[in-house]
Amino acid sequence: MTDSELEEGFDRLNRLITSTDDLKGFLQGMAGLASEKLSQVTGTTIKCAVALHRRKHRTTIAGSSDIAVWLDQIEQRLGEGPCVEALRWDTP
Repeated sequence: MTDSELEEGFDRLNRLITSTDDLKGFLQGMAGLASEKLSQVTGTTIKCAVALHRRKHRTTIAGSSDIAVWLDQIEQRLGEGPCVEALRWDTP
């Protein structure tokens, strides 16, 4: 990633932080930005979803696409998978 691309990414992140009115909108934008940048770096399509763990309840709140949200919701319902494990053990 070039310095120019990195700077553009930080500018977009800053605009996202300063212009989003609610948490869900911010997380939706963040998932889209993460998906775009990860896809550019890896050269393959990456989809991102955001799951929140509140007390004993996990929920998918945002995603870069409908399929990312749908897949994460399946994982949450099954109670297993990489995202569930990351939330359970508080590790990436």
